[in-house]
Amino acid sequence: MSAALQQIYQSVNPIDWVLKMGEVIAKSRMFSCATVEQGQGLALICLTEEISILECSRRYHVLGDGKLTMKADYMRHNFLTLGGKFEWLKDGSDGVLAQCRVSFANQTHEVSYAIDDAKKEGIYKAGSRWEKAPGDMLRARCATKAIRMVCPSAIAGMVTDEEMEAIGGAAATHTAMHAATSPTVGSFTQSKEQQAKNRAAVSPPIASHPTAMTEKTDPSSLAGDGFADASQREAIQSSFDALALDDATRAQILGKYGVTVIRSLKREDAATLVSKLKKRLDEQQAIVDKQPSVAATAAASTAAVSAASPTVNESIDLQAPAREEDVARLKERIGKWEQESPGVTQKIVERLTACGFSKFRELTIEQINLLHQSVVEKNLDLFFNRYYQTTLD
Repeated sequence: MSAALQQIYQSVNPIDWVLKMGEVIAKSRMFSCATVEQGQGLALICLTEEISILECSRRYHVLGDGKLTMKADYMRHNFLTLGGKFEWLKDGSDGVLAQCRVSFANQTHEVSYAIDDAKKEGIYKAGSRWEKAPGDMLRARCATKAIRMVCPSAIAGMVTDEEMEAIGGAAATHTAMHAATSPTVGSFTQSKEQQAKNRAAVSPPIASHPTAMTEKTDPSSLAGDGFADASQREAIQSSFDALALDDATRAQILGKYGVTVIRSLKREDAATLVSKLKKRLDEQQAIVDKQPSVAATAAASTAAVSAASPTVNESIDLQAPAREEDVARLKERIGKWEQESPGVTQKIVERLTACGFSKFRELTIEQINLLHQSVVEKNLDLFFNRYYQTTLD
């Protein structure tokens, strides 16, 4: 979530925001909502999952009958973000069979879905997308079946469009959603007036100023008892930031607890995660304490470069790309270590690849000299704990 969006969600009155944004979403007709209530449902999802309205429309479909389903594309995105692997063996373009191979948490399965399966389930109908675009439907159904089997947390208990159709729900196509009964201006006015009456009857007045928010109306307090409290959420967020974890890594960590956002963590899970993050921070700090200061490291890097290239100018840009002589010096040192510990070269390559580096020349002079120092001391954590964070065990 962007800092700007986070600031907005933290400053608004959640109930008032959901009610008002629900009307805006419905009136805009941009998100296939046929009623104000459906728009308010989307607004509530945006608030609780801490995502923008546009991101919500990318993830979910609102069907003509008001039901909410997860888009198959987003389900696969979740699966890959959580560390899963997905490969098509047959893409269903023949209109007969789609087959895929999925891997997650040390288990691999090959899963298939055939057009005959759709006919047996009664979801293959003349004139439907099963007849017009069978390949698309076979792939979607096959992927959903496979991912739900090995990684249910990627779907988080929701149903996808194809599953909803299989159990008798409304067809989840944009055409069908927009073709659903569209509210007129009069019906919107009536809905608004009716909602005002309902709110007056069952709810106390709500402060209209966006910053007039108490602990009772704090969005994070809506989780209720049993979920992560404010101090736990703050500790987790600050630890994520301190460890410089990217969005994919954060999602992978939260996915292990079956959630996508911090506030959805159960209190005991949040306590466990806080403990693990603190341990990781302490370990990182201990390593940093054993290392030379940044200034000393920079000086050592400069001295190392100067020693390797006596003719180089005294002023060295440590952020410049590594040079051929730097790479050659590192490879020579790695080669010596490889003779003592076979396999260490492959280990270094794999960890660099995980960092986003495909070759040594992509490192800066400062980075390649710190890596050289790590190889000399036979302690790769000196380098990788500074430039790369792994997921928690």
